[in-house]
Amino acid sequence: MFAVLVLPCAATPLLADAALDKNLGDARAAIKAKDYDTARIAARAVLSSDPLHQEGRLLLSDAHEGLNQSNEAVIQAMLAIDSPSRGNKSSASLVTRATKRVQDKSPNLLAFVNQRKDSTGLLLKLRTKALSDKRAQDAEWLATRLGLLSPWHPEVEKLTAGVSPRSQGGEKKTPVKGTGVDLLEYPDKWTLKNLGGKSEISALEMVLLKPADGFIGEARLLEDDYKTPDSFTLSFELKWDGGDVDGSGDSSFWLIFCAQKVTDFSDAAVTIDLTHSKKRVCGYADHPKVDDPLWKIQEWRNLGDDKVKAGQWHALSVSFSGADRKLKVMNDKVELLTFTTSENKLSQRYISFGIGNCAEAAIRNVFLKKEK
Repeated sequence: MFAVLVLPCAATPLLADAALDKNLGDARAAIKAKDYDTARIAARAVLSSDPLHQEGRLLLSDAHEGLNQSNEAVIQAMLAIDSPSRGNKSSASLVTRATKRVQDKSPNLLAFVNQRKDSTGLLLKLRTKALSDKRAQDAEWLATRLGLLSPWHPEVEKLTAGVSPRSQGGEKKTPVKGTGVDLLEYPDKWTLKNLGGKSEISALEMVLLKPADGFIGEARLLEDDYKTPDSFTLSFELKWDGGDVDGSGDSSFWLIFCAQKVTDFSDAAVTIDLTHSKKRVCGYADHPKVDDPLWKIQEWRNLGDDKVKAGQWHALSVSFSGADRKLKVMNDKVELLTFTTSENKLSQRYISFGIGNCAEAAIRNVFLKKEK
């Protein structure tokens, strides 16, 4: 059974584009005043509106550096180097600053940056030669490789129209403006509970291995800054191995929204069966009474062939409107469930992913977006 679980949590607004300039100015001023906590908050607000904002990334790096958080500072500096210039005349100076930070903090990473730059230049020359020789397929293949290697290099950006083709293996897609907040940006913000020993979370993906004791194992994001807004879309990609650990034919994946940081109790859930031998359904369930351990299915739909198949990546999303309590679950652009809940048990929640009776599941490109 594949399940997206929904438990109780306070929304942090994912700011609209109109606020970007103000937040950018606030971040600059806070850095100048050496108020690094305020700078960090303002820079993250910029990136909530535009995850690819180059100066926003560098300001966030500056804030982490001021807070003596060297690892985070280097990560954000690398992301600033990788961000598109968008014709910004100050882009070159921003990249120079970011590069110096990487050089000071991690010379090995700088060596990688330089090697990638050299490789990009070589591939661009090879592509030019392929076009000159009228080898269109070779030129197209080289353009694709360039998109993977240096998606926001000015010359590569022209080839790929600013869209990176990163979507294979465990590689992460480059987020586009309006996608929302990247929930895997800071892997150390997640905590693992009751999962197999080699489960791990990186900035590219999380890999969850079968629970240690047969109960649901979870990866929890119990951070106030990442609670769900009143209305939101939570999107992610999932691939699972089809493993049926106990032979019941009932494997499950869970997306959980919880009210409290310390809790083993969930009060609402969206469930999606993956491998149930008798039926495959997508449903919404909750607990009629507080601390009632039994789920009550409020709405369900038989999926037929609309299931999340093993061994391949699927694009899933859960959307919820706090105004009218409408819930929608999608899988690869196919609607699995639409339902109006009797109560709002989805807004203002912490987020958690889990698996049950499933040997392994991988999750990537996890974005939380505020909706109007």
